Amino acid sequence: MQSLIDQLTAKRGISPEQAIDILSTIKEFIADNFPAFGNSLDGILVHNKITTQNDSLQTT
Repeated sequence: MQSLIDQLTAKRGISPEQAIDILSTIKEFIADNFPAFGNSLDGILVHNKITTQNDSLQTT
């Protein structure tokens, strides 16, 4: 998942914190609108050492 954050920062010229906020927003949207995928996404994020804290994604 860090590679995705790195790509967002490089291609869009945003900070890593902004990239994490974007990913958090996308995760929330998917979880709210597609619950079956939201559960799968949680598994992917945990597998890739991305966790949610205070409604934002954090890399560990």
